[in-house]
Amino acid sequence: MRFILLIVSLTVSFSVFAGSRNGYRLVFFDDSFSKNPAITKLFTDYFNAELPSQIYRCEQANRFIDIDVVYLHQRPKAITPELIKNSMDSDKKALEKLRKTLRTFRNSEIDQGFDGLVVFKNEGTSFELTTISSIRNGYKKTAKIPNQQGLSAEVLKSLFCESLANLDYAYQGE
Repeated sequence: MRFILLIVSLTVSFSVFAGSRNGYRLVFFDDSFSKNPAITKLFTDYFNAELPSQIYRCEQANRFIDIDVVYLHQRPKAITPELIKNSMDSDKKALEKLRKTLRTFRNSEIDQGFDGLVVFKNEGTSFELTTISSIRNGYKKTAKIPNQQGLSAEVLKSLFCESLANLDYAYQGE
């Protein structure tokens, strides 16, 4: 009897998680269009989960950053550099258009839109990572770190832990 209850319990548990997801779905934009191949490789390694696991663990928030899908080298056509710039400058119409485009985008990989846009800026003296939620009137957070020794995995960890700290999923699953 206990064995049957265990099987039923596991079946119910798995079915609860069948439509859910753990990671974010993001669009990435490098505002400075880093000409530095090492920076491009670092972001590629980060998004492909090729860095040590502690890089994805945010101690202060006691959470793990998990990314399901990221558009690193492409983005939806409606999300132009001009739209991103205007959204970053707090243009309300541009910000709403950006959020709506992120939220409603669909293709074979993205069935429920993106959770947000992540914008990286290398300003010479500092690195900046801004996350904009796709949720209407949602989250917008910027993390900024002085560029003292270049961009490293630890610096990237700090930027992501701060900028993604409270980003909600646009879609939680059914």
